[in-house]
Amino acid sequence: GSFEAEDEVTVSSQAAGNLDQITVDLGTPVRAGQLIGRIDQREVKLRVDQADAALKQAEAKLGIPAGSKLNPEHQTDVRQAKAALERARYDLNAAQNLVTNGDISRQQVDVYQKTFEQAEGRYQAAVENVRNLVAQVEEKRAMLELAKKLLTDTTIVSPISGVVKEKIASRGEYLQPGKPVVTIVQISPLRLKLEVSEERAARIP
Repeated sequence: GSFEAEDEVTVSSQAAGNLDQITVDLGTPVRAGQLIGRIDQREVKLRVDQADAALKQAEAKLGIPAGSKLNPEHQTDVRQAKAALERARYDLNAAQNLVTNGDISRQQVDVYQKTFEQAEGRYQAAVENVRNLVAQVEEKRAMLELAKKLLTDTTIVSPISGVVKEKIASRGEYLQPGKPVVTIVQISPLRLKLEVSEERAARIP
């Protein structure tokens, strides 16, 4: 008979780039989660830094702490525009009451009406501007998360504990995503493979 490994896994690259480091060789024992190789990270780290800087700039425009959410109604420009709108609405209502009593002219009411409409337009513009900035922040956050994932993908780890059966890729080699790097076999437990006749097989409990 012969012993067979219970499990055999071919570990492949998840990222594109030059294989900058490989820490195992044929016959090297490895643990699950152990680093076995790394793709050159310089370009990806630069992308992470650029994405992080762009996010911080977008958050600074909104005046919010890193990672926090913002309700547009709580932003300074929106609050100021809303306060001005409420004042204009109050003045217009008061003017409409006064013109009913004959205390002011219709022309004066028209001035208050125009002021109210301008304040309403500024408020809507402020809200729309903040919503656009919030959308930019969310986009920058997504780009940063993607860059971080790409950085994580440059690290090649063993999914199982075992021994390197085959070393397929070499240091300095350019790898595409999905390119095999090593094959690892699990040596504990081992499975015994025997060839037996039908007669003997019938006796095996």
